[in-house]
Amino acid sequence: MVCLELSSEQQAMVDSVGGALASRGERTADAILAELGVDALLEHGGNLLDAALVAEAAGREGVVAYPAGERILIAAACVGMAQRALDEASAYARERIVFGRPIGEYQGIAHTLANAATEVDGTRLLIWRAIAARAEGLAGAARLDAQAFWWSARACVPAIKAAIRTFGGYGVSEDSPLPGLYRSARALLLAADDPDRALTAPLSAMTPIEPVSMSFTQHAEADVWTARTRHFLTEHFSDAHKQAFATSPDNHFPELHRKLAAAGL
Repeated sequence: MVCLELSSEQQAMVDSVGGALASRGERTADAILAELGVDALLEHGGNLLDAALVAEAAGREGVVAYPAGERILIAAACVGMAQRALDEASAYARERIVFGRPIGEYQGIAHTLANAATEVDGTRLLIWRAIAARAEGLAGAARLDAQAFWWSARACVPAIKAAIRTFGGYGVSEDSPLPGLYRSARALLLAADDPDRALTAPLSAMTPIEPVSMSFTQHAEADVWTARTRHFLTEHFSDAHKQAFATSPDNHFPELHRKLAAAGL
């Protein structure tokens, strides 16, 4: 069964890590993380999903929770950095008024940030999917791990750049946290591995990990519906229908849709 919801305990953990790092004052981030015991999440094969959630929460504060950790945790940290940058940019875009309107109402700003936010969300889901596949021992776990690391570089670094540009000159000033997030994300990714080689290099062997609370594997009932749908399309969806779908403005064909309804699909 596909389950993507964080438990109340996981959300509390994320809030605790983010809150402690945000209010750390003069204390070092390492001291805070040690006090919270985040390294225990990786002991004895540990819960890699929880560690990824911690890595993202720390990344939002510009902190790397697992600098020597697996590259999937580096990818999660970059998601946190990109999300922080986008949150800062979207808040500014709602406040900054130009020509009588918030700059976030202009397509050049709104569409750029929306695209970046979508790609960062996709990166997060790909990381979770890679971890869930590894926990379930699926054959594609190593491939998903490589894809998640590669895509984190493709999505997160450009997202931070888009956030910087939203601020204009302030985005590259010493008072802004965004340049630091940008430098950290790039350095992290390159230190972990070359993202451009991730999809062509031999796949790494994935050591087993403990089960996680999330799954992207569809259950048996969904498999039945998939088989029924494929059988229906094989019987009723002709080449002529495919060509018509490619050129139709609404993809609505009454006869075909009546058959779909009659089949309970």
